[in-house]
Amino acid sequence: MKIIVTENHLESCEKTAKIMMDIINKNEKPILGLATGGTAEQVYEELVKLHKNSNLSFKNVSTVNLDEYIGLAPTHDQSYRYFMNHHLFSKVDINIENTYVPLGNTEANAELKKFQDKLNSTKRHFQILGVGPNGHVAFNEPNANLHANAHIVDIAESTIEANSRYFNSKNDVPKKAFTQGMGDILKAEQIVLLATGANKSDAMKSLLLGDEISTECPCTLLKTHPNTTIFIDKDLATLIGYNG
Repeated sequence: MKIIVTENHLESCEKTAKIMMDIINKNEKPILGLATGGTAEQVYEELVKLHKNSNLSFKNVSTVNLDEYIGLAPTHDQSYRYFMNHHLFSKVDINIENTYVPLGNTEANAELKKFQDKLNSTKRHFQILGVGPNGHVAFNEPNANLHANAHIVDIAESTIEANSRYFNSKNDVPKKAFTQGMGDILKAEQIVLLATGANKSDAMKSLLLGDEISTECPCTLLKTHPNTTIFIDKDLATLIGYNG
């Protein structure tokens, strides 16, 4: 596991975008694992800049997202499909047919099978990750047991609370979601996790300051992956006492 301390979150995002650009340019048909949320949003802004200013083309790129709310149509402004379309896909030259986000407003079990089939048939060259305050990755919440494969999850109350800022009220936040399992995530050839903010301190302490791996802090499973990079800005590194 490679750990890089940056000046700020913007630098973490710039460096992540350049890693993704290298992967896109080095592979004939690159497959990227994507994430949503505030942590990744700025990475996509940097990718759009590279597309406009450095001739980065997405014509041969395919993508698979980590998760999606169940019950939201792709056109809903809080669906993860909408997020991806708005922040990245509509701003680059990607073929939208080569992008996959689980469909949240269809028969759930059939879509879950489609999701797992997609994951089983694609060799992802790269996966971007954020992390929750409790160490959750995608919708894999702390638990005595974690799923290896894609599954339908009852979203944790803490995550509903955290995501409620994006909705009119807490009651509007979906209660279920599709998510990749930790086994699916760890199959990516290269993983980058970005962390910023004081609320991520407990998760980063577990990931960076010890050698324990626990399903009660899912991000610690990244310690088992042979090609993972963690970007953490210096403010958060100082807060948790990480000195490199």
